[in-house]
Amino acid sequence: GYRDPGAARDQALGELEHMRRAHVNAVRTYTPPPDWFMEEAQSAGLLVFVGIWWESRDCRFDDAEHLRAAERTVRETVARLRAFPDVVLAYSISPARAMAI
Repeated sequence: GYRDPGAARDQALGELEHMRRAHVNAVRTYTPPPDWFMEEAQSAGLLVFVGIWWESRDCRFDDAEHLRAAERTVRETVARLRAFPDVVLAYSISPARAMAI
């Protein structure tokens, strides 16, 4: 994700501009984007498919603490991004890596 407020922001702004010029209408993030990213996507007329992940990437939902942490992450992200109803296309809720099945 775009976590570095300096270089990463400049890179993201350039990428959003290229997407706008190419008539891209949606982008996918793999981590919850910061508000500035959502604002820039809104200005560019882009929808955002928001990825939400949580720190406990092992999907150990039989552990109440891990389940609460995942739920808290999802709820906090969705609550924050409610400010962008015209930008959020959908949410993808998953661990950062695939589960072994």
